[in-house]
Amino acid sequence: MNHSDDSRVNELIGAYLAHLRGEAPPPDLERLGPHDQVKARELFALLDAVTDMGRELPLFADDPLAKRLAHRRPLVDEVPTPVVRAQRTARRKGDRRTTLSGLSHSVWGVAAVLTLVLLTAASFVLVDGRTPAAAVEVGLLTSECSTTFKGSQPVLPGDKERVVVAATWAGEERKRFEQVLGRFAQKSGIDVVFATHDARADRDLGETLRRLEAQGCAPHVALLPQPGLLAELARDNRLTPLDAQTTREVSRNYSPAWQEAGKVDGTPFGVWFKAANKSIIWYNVNAFAKAGIDSPPSDWAGLKDAAARLDAAGIAPFAVAGGGDDGWVLSDWFENVYLRTAGPADYEELAAGNLRWTDPTVKGALARLAEIFGREEWLAGGTAGSLELTYEESIRKVFGNPDAPEAAMVFEGDFVANEVAKTESRMGVDAQFFAFPSIGHYEPTVVGTATAANAVDAAGGDVAVLMTDGSPGEELLRFLATPEAAEPWVRHGGFTSPNHKVSEQAYPDRETGRAAR
Repeated sequence: MNHSDDSRVNELIGAYLAHLRGEAPPPDLERLGPHDQVKARELFALLDAVTDMGRELPLFADDPLAKRLAHRRPLVDEVPTPVVRAQRTARRKGDRRTTLSGLSHSVWGVAAVLTLVLLTAASFVLVDGRTPAAAVEVGLLTSECSTTFKGSQPVLPGDKERVVVAATWAGEERKRFEQVLGRFAQKSGIDVVFATHDARADRDLGETLRRLEAQGCAPHVALLPQPGLLAELARDNRLTPLDAQTTREVSRNYSPAWQEAGKVDGTPFGVWFKAANKSIIWYNVNAFAKAGIDSPPSDWAGLKDAAARLDAAGIAPFAVAGGGDDGWVLSDWFENVYLRTAGPADYEELAAGNLRWTDPTVKGALARLAEIFGREEWLAGGTAGSLELTYEESIRKVFGNPDAPEAAMVFEGDFVANEVAKTESRMGVDAQFFAFPSIGHYEPTVVGTATAANAVDAAGGDVAVLMTDGSPGEELLRFLATPEAAEPWVRHGGFTSPNHKVSEQAYPDRETGRAAR
């Protein structure tokens, strides 16, 4: 165990002892993988044994921890390990001689137990579920080769096997995907290098990947945020098709629509790891109640009626983000309106560049959108304020203060749940959502998920692809196709898995489970 591991183990011991003293909540084990959680609980069980002996040792007689032991509730409540069962049986029988080799009357006995604790803890490291045998390294994704991200370059003799992954996630999403990769590293024993971006980096992932491949250092695996990019790279012969084993895993865990969404010209290239539902309007429940709105609207006329009632009640109906780098929110507004006014066929033609932006269907959608955006009093901060409002700020205006919001509704995808979790609002209680309403004769349609009719064009989210032949990239793709890979992110919310083996009950609350369904 190196010095870094030792300090992390000491940190865990200190956190648990602080919990026993009543000075802190139980240590959070969510960042550990399943195996490491078991190890941590064994560690806590051994600490229980030490502190229980402390009641009998003069050294600990006046210690506040020893005085609390009779009243505390142990954190370890699972089936105990054999050594813990033996310790508890010995204590129940009053036979202190059999408790940890008869050392209960010796200060050296405590030292011996602590040594055993450290030896037990040496088998795991407290960093996002990583183990000493496999780790996750995170670095900046750029279009230039580096010694860190040499994905397609051969592994030199003596080098440990590793997989290089490129994606465009940042902030909370990056942390969650690190946990996913940590689980893979623990399961496979393969080191992972996660190349991602920050605000200064090149965010055109397609161009970045092409440049890296030209330099001979493409990553093994890339997470592509657009289905169009999947088709472009596959048709440029820059991707490796899924092998038979991964294809079988996809067929077991994904519906036919999502299987088709990972194919290009009939060949399977991608595993859809994350889905995006961008046809959701989130609303403050208390704001609707104050305006006398009993149920959310289902069509465009109902949405405008709700906005008028909220305005009359002194509450800005919408918080619309259009500032900084968040113009994509306005684009998502337009896509939903266009799909509902022009229909799926023209939507696909426009996305493919076969319709001009001066087409009457585009003008019609913009006119509909102006029915809301053109009402300055319906926008929190007015038009000028909306053009400076960031995505995160728009959510805080609706949910920052659940009882006195600055706005009643905010439009965006299921991932809004990530930001709601940072506020005082309770998901499913203060914060709820409804589907983006229908307009005209077109049925409500989801922007950002696959449909059987137009899976490749309409699919949204992030698809994992292989850019180099062979293992370990193929092994990671197979893992990402399993429900086990999605679970660390699913349970934190703000994430929808297209894997139908992930149950609705796996989501952290009813509202996000409903969004996933």
